[in-house]
Amino acid sequence: MKVYGTFPRRITEQSQRQEHKSFMSLARFLRRAMIVRALRNEAAFRSGQPGRFILLVPPTFEPKALASSARRVLSECKADLKDLYEYDVDPVDTETSSIWLEDLPVRLMEMPRYLLLTHSLDFIPHRCRLGFDAVLQMHPPTPAHWRAALKVCLGLTATNSEIDHISRLPIDLVALATGRRGSVSEIIDEVEAAIAEDDAKEARSKEPRASSRQPRSMTLQELSGYGPAQTWGLDLASDLAAWKAGELAWADVDRGVLLCGPPGTGKTTFAAALAKSCEAHLVAASVARWQATGHLGDLLKAMRKDFAEARKNAPSILFIDEFDSIGDRARFSDHHASYSIQVVNGLLECIDGLDDREGVIIVGACNQSEGIDPALLRSGRLDRQIDIPLPDETARRGILRVHQPDALADDVVEKIASVTDGWSGADLEALCRRARRRARKKRRAVMLDDFMAELPEEIAVPDDLVEVMAIHEAGHAVVASALGRGVELIEINRTISREHAGLGGHVTIQQQPLKRRSRTSYMEEVTILMAGIAAETVVYGEHADGAGAVPGSDLHRATDLATMMEACLGFGPSLVFHDAQDAFSLDRLRRSDLKLKERVDAVLKTSLKTATDLIAGDRQSVESIARHLIRRGSMQGHEVRPLIIGNGRPETEGRRLKL
Repeated sequence: MKVYGTFPRRITEQSQRQEHKSFMSLARFLRRAMIVRALRNEAAFRSGQPGRFILLVPPTFEPKALASSARRVLSECKADLKDLYEYDVDPVDTETSSIWLEDLPVRLMEMPRYLLLTHSLDFIPHRCRLGFDAVLQMHPPTPAHWRAALKVCLGLTATNSEIDHISRLPIDLVALATGRRGSVSEIIDEVEAAIAEDDAKEARSKEPRASSRQPRSMTLQELSGYGPAQTWGLDLASDLAAWKAGELAWADVDRGVLLCGPPGTGKTTFAAALAKSCEAHLVAASVARWQATGHLGDLLKAMRKDFAEARKNAPSILFIDEFDSIGDRARFSDHHASYSIQVVNGLLECIDGLDDREGVIIVGACNQSEGIDPALLRSGRLDRQIDIPLPDETARRGILRVHQPDALADDVVEKIASVTDGWSGADLEALCRRARRRARKKRRAVMLDDFMAELPEEIAVPDDLVEVMAIHEAGHAVVASALGRGVELIEINRTISREHAGLGGHVTIQQQPLKRRSRTSYMEEVTILMAGIAAETVVYGEHADGAGAVPGSDLHRATDLATMMEACLGFGPSLVFHDAQDAFSLDRLRRSDLKLKERVDAVLKTSLKTATDLIAGDRQSVESIARHLIRRGSMQGHEVRPLIIGNGRPETEGRRLKL
């Protein structure tokens, strides 16, 4: 394409208008010719009489691009019929809303003169076709149309060879190239050069970059640390294979799954591996990508486009990242409620609207599932939820071997896995990348030292803080034991990482079997959560900020549990039920109801007093467990029990407090 340093001639406002007119009229002329040719046998309709027709558009043309030309053709009727009958034109394609199609019969009854433009009758429900008089086939412009358009719009003549050549090019590109080109051959050369350049650029973008380490897509069998998700995926691959072979009905195949887990746990990697194992087409989407296309209409259009691609390429995996950002219609604020509700409704429509999605598996990914609209998770939609936790040590070893293909000794892999507790798969991948970079700088193979040097700095916890942590966790253990709950494990952190660990420790309490749960049992749970604060208060006279400060802390969990008791479970003065099960809803409930907040505070204070009394009566056990923790860092349940039993009071079995 020519590049001018300056324009070859002066571009006046008049010449700009003339070029714009030529661009518009050439494309408009040819599209009008296509419409008129399709309606050539419907003279009464062309003159202004009522009629309803479906026009089948050639695959190389877009129905939406032809709609305005079709409206102009309908406006060109006899003078005495011009304002007698209403008319309209609508395009229908893969992105057309099924809700709009449901209203099509009503539109047909209200519109005497009507054209519907579409690529295929498959897009139109059969019952809607009953309202049309006929289905007419459209064809691309003929050579005669092109010759007339060039002569009338541009004043150019063309040879038969040029007509044959230009008629194969896209109308819009030809129209764009007419501005300052003086001959048909020059227009053809410019358009072909532009197409060739764009094709070459697209081909280059698809070529793999030269690299000694190309990323390799994995199958589910090669993944580590996915547990139930991996099992589900392998079962799905087997079911899809049976479905493709005609041995299994689609009704017996899972339609969707929601993957929940912390950031970096490999939900996107899982979707890619699932598609490869299932030999299915992968469509990767996200709410952010849909929103980036523009306003609400553009978002819904992008959403439908991804679903249409998945249906077209079935069997396929439609992966929707950031699924929790879709939201819940019950939580939207008044300011943005209308917009957000339409997004949720649009997604529901795509998932199970009129269009059949046989062969399409939807995989949603999120960090928290509590804020997702329940309608999206009901049966037939994303009705299965699988948690993907941070990888354990065995899984970390497998992940390291995947991301570090250069052979490492088993003891090296085990050492790295042992010191990366709490790391996600993405963290481990980044660690391997940094270790390889360090080895490259030294021009040698990767060694253990490269990994250790790239680990975040470890900071030793001061002895006085270690003692506070030990007292805090021992308090949980002693109160849990006093309330008949067994202790499985106690741990404290002697060192912390700047990036991956938190100051503190944790106690694992034995899960109670399914049983009747009353106000008393819930109060006992709150009391156990408040026991860390109680232990610090008894030993030091006050508690520090370790029990609160962050979401998920002891105080946070105790507050939410107390709120549920008062507002959701009927354990407060009111039996009114509030639908608030997650942290966000419970916090909003407390903010909006000051009396509820006061009752929650009373529950917390009562539980704290109970825990304080228990610990004050068995302080010796708390201090004994704390001393062992300071020396060893962790204790198993069978090591904890003798320290409590041997200090003056037997462990209770199912003891109930009068709270």
